[in-house]
Amino acid sequence: NIATPKHIAKFAKSLAKSSDLSVQILGKKELGNQGFDGILAVSQGSVNDPQMIIINHNPKKSKKRPIVLIGKTVTFDSGGISLKPGKNMGWMRYDKCGGMSILATMQMLDAMQTDYPVIGILGAAENMPDAAAIRPGDIIKMHAGKTVEVLNTDAEGRLILADILSYSHKYKPEAIVDVATLTGAVIVALGHAASAVLGSNQKLIDELLAAGSSTGERLWQLPLYAEYLQDMNSDFADLANLSKSGNAGTATAAAFLSAFVPPDTPWAHLDIAGTAWEMDEKPYQAAGATIFGARLLTQWITDRSLHKAVNIGNAQV
Repeated sequence: NIATPKHIAKFAKSLAKSSDLSVQILGKKELGNQGFDGILAVSQGSVNDPQMIIINHNPKKSKKRPIVLIGKTVTFDSGGISLKPGKNMGWMRYDKCGGMSILATMQMLDAMQTDYPVIGILGAAENMPDAAAIRPGDIIKMHAGKTVEVLNTDAEGRLILADILSYSHKYKPEAIVDVATLTGAVIVALGHAASAVLGSNQKLIDELLAAGSSTGERLWQLPLYAEYLQDMNSDFADLANLSKSGNAGTATAAAFLSAFVPPDTPWAHLDIAGTAWEMDEKPYQAAGATIFGARLLTQWITDRSLHKAVNIGNAQV
């Protein structure tokens, strides 16, 4: 578990020295000054400060609006006060796999000199139990200004992603895709054979499905009905971080995120909890982390740069 938030931030900064990528780091102080209370809440029980890592691939001649890629980067997830069972907790070092997929994607786009502007944002934090840790019942005011009641501190990744989704509005992106090991429920639904995709725009989802098919990183679309967001209502805040019913965990988590997506921006969410690592070696994949999503995202963006764009809402993607 050497890959703390600062360790990952240091590695990301090193990329800027050997590539055309630019990297900006927001530390604990900057996150506090800018109202990232979701990220801060997740990390407040840890001795390792959170870091928001912003990686910019910005071709000089491009006049396109950027695509924003967001990765959940929880470097270790104990569950916090809502502590996970001890058995297999060590696997929670893989809760940063969404962010690692985005990091790999940005490196590939740079190496290929893709002429499409892309901004990758990693929300790196550690979720630990401590006297200072966030508690069930606490209410957080998020970056977007919405309030969230914390029913379970182990539903932490969505707090990080929600803050970054809100922040991404500043870039006026053509599209946003987030990647996260977000729910165990996706493993119940799909096992380890595919990742779930949900989102606000069917054309965007169709393109990601196609990219996944061509790269062998399979996606399966799940619905995002209005009822799922209603299930995230709170009696004391704008939203709760866990559904009242306990049903449809992958869809309700995505519905929570949808409340923080910039208006009129095509958005898709990839839940890779079942595909982020392989327990056993396979002919096409070593055991361990898979960086699932990096290949399909690179393919998708490469297709855009090769003028295979389609209209997504009012944007060209």
